[in-house]
Amino acid sequence: MKQAQKHDIDEVILEKYKILDFLGEGGLAYNYLARMLKPPYIRVVIKQTKRKQELDGEISEDRFQMEREYRLLSELDHPGIPRVFEMFEIDNILYFAREYREGTLFTDLIEEGMKPAAIESAAWHILNLLDYLHDRGIVYRDLKPSNFLLDNDDRVFLFDFGTARFHKPGKEKDTIALGTPGFAAPEQYGARQTKTTADIYSFGAVLYYMITGDNPEKRPFEIGSEKNLEQKISELHLRSVLKKCLELDPEKRYNSIYQLRTGLKNNKTLGKPRLVYMNVWSGNKQRFGFSRLKIKSSAVLVLFALFLLFWPILSEFTKKTPSKIPPPDSQYSQEKLKDADKLVSMGVEYANKHQWDKALKYFEMAAEKDPKSANVRYKRGVALYYTGNFQKAIKDFDFVIEKSPGFEWAYAYRGLCKDNLGEMESAISDLDNALKIKSWPNGYMFRGIVYSHMEEYEKAIADLEYAKKLEPKLEAAYSNLALVYLYMGEYEKARKNIDTSINLAPRFHFNYMLRGWLDIFEGKEKEAVAELEQALYLKDNYSDPHCALGFLAMAKGEEVTGLYHLNKAISRCPENSDPYYVKALYYHERGDKDKVSQDIQRAVSLDKNQAGKLWFESAAKHAKWEPARKTAREIVKLINQNNNTKKTF
Repeated sequence: MKQAQKHDIDEVILEKYKILDFLGEGGLAYNYLARMLKPPYIRVVIKQTKRKQELDGEISEDRFQMEREYRLLSELDHPGIPRVFEMFEIDNILYFAREYREGTLFTDLIEEGMKPAAIESAAWHILNLLDYLHDRGIVYRDLKPSNFLLDNDDRVFLFDFGTARFHKPGKEKDTIALGTPGFAAPEQYGARQTKTTADIYSFGAVLYYMITGDNPEKRPFEIGSEKNLEQKISELHLRSVLKKCLELDPEKRYNSIYQLRTGLKNNKTLGKPRLVYMNVWSGNKQRFGFSRLKIKSSAVLVLFALFLLFWPILSEFTKKTPSKIPPPDSQYSQEKLKDADKLVSMGVEYANKHQWDKALKYFEMAAEKDPKSANVRYKRGVALYYTGNFQKAIKDFDFVIEKSPGFEWAYAYRGLCKDNLGEMESAISDLDNALKIKSWPNGYMFRGIVYSHMEEYEKAIADLEYAKKLEPKLEAAYSNLALVYLYMGEYEKARKNIDTSINLAPRFHFNYMLRGWLDIFEGKEKEAVAELEQALYLKDNYSDPHCALGFLAMAKGEEVTGLYHLNKAISRCPENSDPYYVKALYYHERGDKDKVSQDIQRAVSLDKNQAGKLWFESAAKHAKWEPARKTAREIVKLINQNNNTKKTF
């Protein structure tokens, strides 16, 4: 077969992709960095087979592998796994475009020397990815530091799926022996079929490398020996976990990620799932042994691990209900401007990732260029809503409704803004108008949310159930229904709806947070930690996890730690009322009445629909875990004592 010609920098492929850089080549493909020349104008990775396909010949190995990789990635939906956009063929050469993610390769991080907290976070992020793949019957087969990076959102991103395959029960061995010496399990070299236990071996090798800086490629199959581990790893429990991962016989390894998670949770060092905040990823220039880690970070680790528990419900659904921006009809795209369209496309890209601050910047710029566009004003209004700028958002929705009175989404979002401003009756009126225009699932769901804030739970349940009936796969309807049942203290019904929502939306962070919260209410702290770590992996850069840490620290009497996390929560989202409620309790315990009153007034001024107050009242009444119930009761008591100070802070 003929060798395919490489593309030059600045060359345009398919009149759609402009080559920006050559990223390198593997055994079967060339890889390029390119930019889309049409919306959404993002950078992508273009993968190209190295050889042309003969017209009458057998399918080449590189073509077969690329087609398989594209099909596999097309079925996956996880923030740590690249999305694929399209596969195409030019002159008998196969290509596909996938998501590009900026970040730092783990090979570089390890060589610089990773801090202990970074190793802990990386371990749990990688396990999340493997768990996701194994649940779908996929064995990755080439887990090594050069195949994943730490992206700019501090997430582990696994990007090369050329060797991944589905496990086939009953098959004796793999068709092709693939893997990197030192990281690949022995069975990958033809002795038997690789199962998920092969990835567990590779995980052990990667973890060993991160801890010690000793590259497994130099001594394949030797790092797992008892003698070597005793020399390199001082912490006994961690050593036992690594030994079980690195067993040469796959039958002696952990047989699932669940078992491996359990082993790590019981370990005194990596102990609990956690998400790292602050600058823990930077190189340390000094290799940490885990005996030193145990001294320096075990106390902080316990706090982070046990406290990732309690809060983000209020800001995610009782205040803001995530959804992709629905496109208005073509009538809302009058007077299109090319530059404005590009800005809108970029804004939508960030909006669909729930990065609303970034989305708003692009919509603001688009509105400056085209202030009379209902399409632009609508999208800016949605972004303003999700960033808590409800008054400004209402002005945009007023403009859209005046120009296009038949656009139901504008009424719906205006109603949600009014709900957050405490104007619930007017919010219901807007949602009624939206439903008169169109009887659609989201409209009923939104109205159900407002009814729940009005404590009209029967109406809320009726609307949410009807939304489910209209759209059985609307995961947010199940989550919001679960939230209503949580308000009511009906935990079994809440859990049933949460589980359904997770089945429908396995990568939606709120679902895991909600189930973790339920575990806390029922006193299942360990189970909650795993659920909440998953939620924070999916969405880690926001206020509510710090509020959760602060609440739990207060419940355990650890006031200094609690105050630290509450201040972090406020710095990340000053419009979030919840940390102010909890912070008031901190000052109450210290006897500072002025600061108690100040924080309660601030919280009340932000919590106009009283969703936060309702939640604390529910926790105080129904939580089965005594520390949570007692802490919530104290907060409610402070709110009631300060009802006469509900002035704008």
